Amino acid sequence: MTVDDDATALLAVATARSLSADVEILVRVTDAGKESPAFGAGADYVLSIQRACARLVAAEVGGDPVVDPVSRIRLVRADADSFVGESLSSARRDGGRGWTVVGVVRDGTVETDERATVEPDDVVVVAGSDDAVREFEGTAEEG
Repeated sequence: MTVDDDATALLAVATARSLSADVEILVRVTDAGKESPAFGAGADYVLSIQRACARLVAAEVGGDPVVDPVSRIRLVRADADSFVGESLSSARRDGGRGWTVVGVVRDGTVETDERATVEPDDVVVVAGSDDAVREFEGTAEEG
């Protein structure tokens, strides 16, 4: 099951744990500060979006284009022109595209803070499935 917000996720974890001590509960939270409460609610494994993005960015910085061959999540670097002036939060908003902007590379440093604004000389780091990243690359070439 997936839910839209951390409060609902924590409630779902607590409810599932109260129904069964044997079920394995994995939960994704938006706010890294909710990891501890999720464990407290009964989750066996918790992953925040920040931690997932950090793992993806670390793999990208290390030069590994495919993080996990099973899920086929790919990271690519692209020109930031179509995102200039947007915050990372705003650039990430459309979750229905199948890809997301996980950070920007600025002066050799990777910035993942959602409040960061994309600047003209930045390079965006985009994550998604193989198909979604190909679609992003095609759209970026057209733009």
